[in-house]
Amino acid sequence: MIYYYPDYVCDLYQRGRVHVNRAYLHMVLHCLFCHMDTRGKRETDLWNLACDIAVESILDDMYVKMYPYGADTVSPGLVWTAARKADGVKR
Repeated sequence: MIYYYPDYVCDLYQRGRVHVNRAYLHMVLHCLFCHMDTRGKRETDLWNLACDIAVESILDDMYVKMYPYGADTVSPGLVWTAARKADGVKR
């Protein structure tokens, strides 16, 4: 079960639907890698940070593989392009 704050999801959606998709995929990847169950005796804050870094790295790699020449060379109809430009991210 996934819990969320409605205000947070609404804010993401207002910034662009792709942000909601990315947040959802971020949570799904945490589940796939069993990050909640494999912490053991590790320090909680450091474990959470390390898991977030790992998941975001995978998401960024997915972006690069989808658009190897950068978002500017992709059809403007693709949602990832709009989100990257809106965030001011440059490659």
